Amino acid sequence: MAEENFYEMRDAVADPVFVRKRELETKLEQTYPDYFSKYSMVTFREDLPYSVAKEKGNAQDRLLMEICAGVENVSEIALDEVIKQIQFRQIV
Repeated sequence: MAEENFYEMRDAVADPVFVRKRELETKLEQTYPDYFSKYSMVTFREDLPYSVAKEKGNAQDRLLMEICAGVENVSEIALDEVIKQIQFRQIV
């Protein structure tokens, strides 16, 4: 995951959609104690095997990027709807 993180930081930090995704992840973690970003799942969820945490985290990343691509500002996103989508897809 360290190598993946290196490439993500190198290539994506200038992407406005990626920046919005990171902001959305932060808001979700602050609002919903049961939500964990990919990084948090891999780092802090000892109950999840690394491979499962990484798989769920990658699925979350794809969903959040898709959501963030459709807005200009994270404040336009209904957090409860995002959580419902994550739970429906069982990627939390």
